[in-house]
Amino acid sequence: MPLTDDELNASISRNEKFSSWAGYVLVAGLLLELALAFNFATNKPIVDEHLSQFSYLLVLLGVGGEIHFGAKASRAQKELQRRTDVKLTEALDRAATAQNDLLEFRKPRRALMTAENRARLVERLSPFAGTQFDTGLGSGGEQMHFLWDLEETLTAAKWIQLNWGVHAVGVHTYIRNLRPLAGIVMAENVEIQMDPGWRQANLNAAQALIAALKEIGIAAAEADPIFPNANEQAMHVLVGPKG
Repeated sequence: MPLTDDELNASISRNEKFSSWAGYVLVAGLLLELALAFNFATNKPIVDEHLSQFSYLLVLLGVGGEIHFGAKASRAQKELQRRTDVKLTEALDRAATAQNDLLEFRKPRRALMTAENRARLVERLSPFAGTQFDTGLGSGGEQMHFLWDLEETLTAAKWIQLNWGVHAVGVHTYIRNLRPLAGIVMAENVEIQMDPGWRQANLNAAQALIAALKEIGIAAAEADPIFPNANEQAMHVLVGPKG
């Protein structure tokens, strides 16, 4: 089982400590060699006889220990660095993805209503020619510009646009040049709302519209009808801010 980062750090610390101790052993061996070079003697024949071999052993243990424990510490350090590099790369990738997602989110939906995408929408929606619809939107130029293009596309598919079905005092609408009245509503993304009594009749067309919009990268979904509208037979296409 691979070591955890904490275990690798502990291994580095432990082996660096052992390597330091091996260095002290090496120094001791070298000092003993130096002392022997100046005819150091303990005046104990058995000890003096083996001092040189003992110094060689200390040097050997010191060098070997530094190599062994230094190599273990180095391997652990490299593995830890590799993991750090991987985490850094993943973090940078996530940051880049988040930035791209933000740029994509900020892209106005009108930018997706290219001639090619409009043609795709018309092709997908033309089988439901004659579908009646009205529109509503919140505030802001992005919503208004996108809805303008969407209305043109639905009309090109031979759908029939109606004025927003005002039937009560206090219902507000946008008055637009040469365009049917649009309701002032609160919505998110593109919401398709239908009167329960007419939902089944409009369901296939609504599902086709939702699917076609999603295909070109525009979020859309069916939502429960919550706004007063006299056009009970019509599909209500509402545009709100991107969410």
